Order: sequence, then C-alpha cells, then structure tokens
Amino acid sequence: GLASVFDASAEHSHHKALLYAAERDAKAAGRGMWADYDAEAEARTAAEKAKEEQARAAGDRQLEPRIEFLDVAVSELASTTSLFVQIAKKSKIDELESMMTGLAIDHPAGGAGFAPKAGQLVCACYTVGDEWHRARIVKVLPAGRFEVSYIDFGNAETLDADRIRPLPAKFAAAEPYAIPAQLAFLRLPSGEFAADYVPEAYATLRQLLEGRQLVANVEARPPNAPLQLTFYDPKLGRPVLEQSVNGEIAAAGFALADRRALASRHNTAAAAKLEEIVAEARTARRGMWEYGDLTADE
Repeated sequence: GLASVFDASAEHSHHKALLYAAERDAKAAGRGMWADYDAEAEARTAAEKAKEEQARAAGDRQLEPRIEFLDVAVSELASTTSLFVQIAKKSKIDELESMMTGLAIDHPAGGAGFAPKAGQLVCACYTVGDEWHRARIVKVLPAGRFEVSYIDFGNAETLDADRIRPLPAKFAAAEPYAIPAQLAFLRLPSGEFAADYVPEAYATLRQLLEGRQLVANVEARPPNAPLQLTFYDPKLGRPVLEQSVNGEIAAAGFALADRRALASRHNTAAAAKLEEIVAEARTARRGMWEYGDLTADE
C-alpha cells in the first residue's frame, strides 16, 4: 500500500499481472495510501474515462466553437495544471460576502465527538486570518488532523480537529463559488511532462493570472472535469488569441499544443494558431525549449 502501479511502464512488463494483483490486494485491505480508497468512485472515474475515449475515437467530427464569455478572477492557482476561478459578478460577490459574514457569526461551537469523513462538507477555520469557510474533507489523517479543500476559493490546507466544525445546513445548499479550470488548448509543464520547468512555468503563469480581473471564454465544458478556458485582459476590447494568457504562456515557451483536448476539437482554428505560437517559441529556444524539443521521446 505504499506505491501505485504506473500503467505506462507496467504494460510492458512480463510481471504486470502480479503488479496489478498486488495493488488490488492493497486496495481491498485498505493498506497504506489506500486507507480511504473508494472502489465505487474509481469505477465511476474509469467509466467516465472510457466514455471520453469512445467519444474521442468515434468523434473525429468537428464540433462548433463555443462562445461563452465570463468575467472571472483567479481565486487559487494550485499548480500549472490546476486553478480555480470565481465569477466576478456583483451578485455573486455579494452572495459570497454575505455567506462569509454568516459563517463568522453562526459557526457551531467546538465539541468532542465530531469526526467528519472524507468527502463531507464542513465549516473550517482558515489558518491565515482565522476566518471560517466552507470546506470539504479531502483526507482523514492520523493524530486527529484533516486535509481540507475550501470550496469557495479552491485553496487547501491541513488542519487540526479543533479548527473544523459541522456545517450548518443553511450554508450547505449554495454551489461552490470556486470553479475548477485549466488553460484551453494547451498542456503545461507538470510532474508528468517537462517537470524541470514547472517552477518557471508556474511563476510565469502567476504573473499573467493573479490579482487580475479577466474575461474568460469557456472553450469546452468536459463532463466531470475542469472548464477549459481562454483568458483575456478586458482592456483588449476584443478577443485576440495571440494576446490572451494562453497565447502569452505559449509564446514564453511553457506550453505544448494539446490537439486531443476537447477545446481543440471545438475550435480547430484556435488550436492551430496556438500550435503555431508553440512552434515559434520552440524555434526561438524560449522557456522549456532552451535545449531543444522535449517531445522527441513521447
């Protein structure tokens, strides 16, 4: 229970059956990293991925480009591949502020016996500023500690049990104000791709996204997955792809065009334009292309 099977290499091993059997046994016994393993959730995820693969295999047909502009602010940049946005609309902002005020006043008093489970919504006290927020329990840890994700902002942290309370029912109905998203058309450095360039890519992305109100076009809404967005500065007045955040991170040399993304199927022209920008950055040896083509071995 202290490792998971890496499919890409296991499939080439003569011992893959034994590796997968060992992992299944650890999952069934709830050992190590599988202590909170949910077989049903994994089955649902696998089924969804299978559907997506089927749709991709059967769907070489071109989809129509989407036009759905939203005023947004990035509330959390968790990594190069994971970010959260809030809708920058006065009514939404007022709702969130009202709820935050309510949580500050009405959060339950602490008491023994409250033992939330993974996936449960709770009221959690954020370490910085001692503010109470809605949160979801991500993982139950030893020694009475919990990994939580703040559903209205997207950030996460680990808290002691005395900083977590039951969430009053009147605060549970509203949808999360933080919406998971990613940059459309692109694949950015991560632990699985161009890992050495993750810090530089992240720093560049922070400069382009944080502390700004932006206009985002929803290029794709994949089922049970982050929105695929193209971000624009509202001062542009019109959506110029080369001047979007997506175009700028690609031009800086910290992105690879992702032709398999749903957004790329919706808008092949935009995908092709970003592919040109990536190619120009590669030729100029900018960013992660400084030593040549990173994709040669893929």
